[in-house]
Amino acid sequence: MGVSVAAMSYDSVDTNSAFARKYQIQFPVLSDVDHAHVKSFGILNTNHPPGHPWHGVPYPGVFVINRSGVVVEKFAEENYRSRPGLRDILEVVHEMTRQTPPDSSDDPGKTGAHRDQSNDN
Repeated sequence: MGVSVAAMSYDSVDTNSAFARKYQIQFPVLSDVDHAHVKSFGILNTNHPPGHPWHGVPYPGVFVINRSGVVVEKFAEENYRSRPGLRDILEVVHEMTRQTPPDSSDDPGKTGAHRDQSNDN
């Protein structure tokens, strides 16, 4: 399909490396300890004041970024329990790569996450 997967966390490189080893994650787990990317993506959780252990914990999100580095779709929610369904993400990837989506009958579908369509062209 011509896509890559990566994860990003505000945790340190060492913490992310240990997490990836423990759970046998086969894609890059990037570190954003200074919250630069979290802020630029607009997912910084400001519900906790600076100095609080949870300050800066990002809202969960999935971003589809094209080869030029442009965010073409953003799935993000303020509720950490809401996550996009795989079907929703694959639809965007298939639109981007102009392929027909496979039958995704194994995917339970949406889990209540919101698809931000502000970047639709």
